[in-house]
Amino acid sequence: MKKWPFFLSIYIVFHSLSSCNSPSPNPAKTSPALLTQISWQSSSLELGKVPMGDTVHFSFVFTNSGDSPVIIAEADGGCTCLQVVGPSQPVMPGKKDSIQVSFNTNLSVTGWVRKNIRVIANTAPSTHRLLFSTEITGHKK
Repeated sequence: MKKWPFFLSIYIVFHSLSSCNSPSPNPAKTSPALLTQISWQSSSLELGKVPMGDTVHFSFVFTNSGDSPVIIAEADGGCTCLQVVGPSQPVMPGKKDSIQVSFNTNLSVTGWVRKNIRVIANTAPSTHRLLFSTEITGHKK
């Protein structure tokens, strides 16, 4: 049995993890000069009544109100019923962008539902909480 492919793969993984040129995804370790500000158009949305079985698409719009580009390191709904996508490129000062959300009601429950979305960016504080609520009507099919 040849062991060199195993050791080569270990070397490649170790080398890629210890690379000095890789960017840090942790905004908490960002230089204070690179921190910026986000102004949310609304950080809380009321979606009204939604029939069970529908997938609802909506967004949380923000403006980079700081002096450095906004970098969204993570946008997560913490639930399989939510698909959350943030901008893949930095958002320049003064520009608008959004966090796109898809909510699959088939993976939720009937009645009032309130969900959080956590966004981590190069801002102070680095964590932003976005909220939405809706009333799911009907029954699972």
